[in-house]
Amino acid sequence: SGQTGIIASEYCIQYHRRVVSACRPHAPWPNDLEVPFTNFGELVWQMSGEATRTIGLQALESSRSLDQDFFSLTKLASRGGNDAALEGEILDGKSTVVQDSSGKLVRIVSVVAIRVMRNGKVLAKLGKFEHNEADRGGLGEQVQLGLSVAKCELPGGKREHNEMIEEAKERILMTKLHPLKNCV
Repeated sequence: SGQTGIIASEYCIQYHRRVVSACRPHAPWPNDLEVPFTNFGELVWQMSGEATRTIGLQALESSRSLDQDFFSLTKLASRGGNDAALEGEILDGKSTVVQDSSGKLVRIVSVVAIRVMRNGKVLAKLGKFEHNEADRGGLGEQVQLGLSVAKCELPGGKREHNEMIEEAKERILMTKLHPLKNCV
């Protein structure tokens, strides 16, 4: 069908991008046994939004028709707690799902983390401060409350569709880590 041809064509394009971009120092050279960053989920995430949605929705529908345990599906969704929430993520392009070799769904969200080191020390975000509004004593007066949330993570972010890892790293360095761009 037309969709199968589009998906096959995009798969080939993404595979070719990895073959020609696999080189030192960012990745090992491709060989007869392996081309870096060419697992199925990685290639699907880099396809167009239409192809990614088609593959994700087809995998979700296939798992529904096989009566897979939806308890495991609901844990895949980052929001909500049902397969409709997962379907919403797929339609919104926030994530997709593929089936592994045993037929189980695997949720895909691609992120890049950058390890910035200097003198043996690692740059990490240790927490964040969240503001919440609360009603003071039921009198209708809104008060800002601050809440510190512990969270240890490296700088980074979600990869955009059709964005290679090196491109995502450069985008993050130019936006979130702009003051450090010349030091990294």
